[in-house]
Amino acid sequence: MSSKVNAAVVVATREMEIQAFDMPAVGEEDGLLRVEMCGVCGSDPRIYNWTDPRRFPLIMGHELVGHIGEIGSRAAARWGVQVGDRVIVEHLFGCGHCRWCLLGEYRFCKEHQGYGGTTPSSVPPHLWGAYSQYMYLAPNSRVHRIAEDVPAEAAAMTCANIGNGLRWVRTKGGAAIGDNVVVIGPGGQGLPRSWRPTRPVRRRSLCSA
Repeated sequence: MSSKVNAAVVVATREMEIQAFDMPAVGEEDGLLRVEMCGVCGSDPRIYNWTDPRRFPLIMGHELVGHIGEIGSRAAARWGVQVGDRVIVEHLFGCGHCRWCLLGEYRFCKEHQGYGGTTPSSVPPHLWGAYSQYMYLAPNSRVHRIAEDVPAEAAAMTCANIGNGLRWVRTKGGAAIGDNVVVIGPGGQGLPRSWRPTRPVRRRSLCSA
């Protein structure tokens, strides 16, 4: 493994450059992801056009899939993964001990951090986004294994796009098997709501408007 990692860094409004970072040292509680693919989210152009200099420097990229490059023993046990496993990573993670985190609603954690737009690359160990060869996996990250036969394009969309769709349609929308569903405004977030399952389900119809 090389001692340096190249990453695309937004250094100012509409200014991006390739920078080299030291490969982070991994302890018992954290890990490193070797990035296979990262998508371009609808939020990335907005980040690129931010005018607040306090936001930069920043490594974008949070719709991702990759393989575990290095991992501590406690992190491996907590996430159920080992070196070489293919994984996807949720883009936000909380402190792990506040009320919201204990309820599983870590996106409301006041101390939350995240990948690709929340934590600047000036914060060690710097690799907080997937527009990079490697991405740092913090101890409280939400890491999930995904099969090798899932196309990278689909795997990279799973946590953000497809995950959002399941939450909005089922948790927030209350839709169930057999319901008729209309998706209004099928843009980058709406299109994954129109996915067609590989196994038959008892859904009557889904319409995108």
